[in-house]
Amino acid sequence: MKRSSGRSGPRVVGRSGSVRGAALPGSGRSAALHRCPPAAGAPPRPSAARRRGGPHPVPAIRATGAPPTTVDYTVYRRTADLESTGYVEIGPGRHAGRHWQDGFLFVWADAFGMAEGIIARHLPGYDHFEMNDVPRAAGLRIIADWRAAADRLPTLDAAAAHAALDLDASYGCRLDDEPEAHRTEIAAMLGELADACERFYRDGEWVCMLGL
Repeated sequence: MKRSSGRSGPRVVGRSGSVRGAALPGSGRSAALHRCPPAAGAPPRPSAARRRGGPHPVPAIRATGAPPTTVDYTVYRRTADLESTGYVEIGPGRHAGRHWQDGFLFVWADAFGMAEGIIARHLPGYDHFEMNDVPRAAGLRIIADWRAAADRLPTLDAAAAHAALDLDASYGCRLDDEPEAHRTEIAAMLGELADACERFYRDGEWVCMLGL
């Protein structure tokens, strides 16, 4: 389980029904539960603690019953700005077992679903819920496709945007309306991710993308 570094305060429920930043018991800090319902007949997913082999138990998260809110497409660069642990982390090098590091990017998990179809296109085995190391060759193809999608999104209809983002390969559920409703924000996020990851690859052969 990721350790929280976000601020305490009001929390909201994401568009996919996830609890964004419910409080960790007794800590005053926050965590997030972000899961799509499993497909019919699919085996249950292992707990976060089991997937990561971490020593910390998964906290009980209580849904607030609040209505869905707008997806946040901001690419954050400071942990002090994060509202919960419900963010994907992107940084230079292979994953070394640490989280919430200076120099990393942080994107709300729902929002990152708009980038993940393209990642999965070039990185077999990519998993939204795991720690992913992306080698340079695959990463540069991902960057090129992010930029191409960002350039085209403002002029695409819903079906074409869905295809350009390869959303059928994304983990995202119930977010199919996002590309048409928030094309400008998604394009800006993709462009910023592409520029930052390109800088990471100038200094090394790997970029890590750390899921929930």
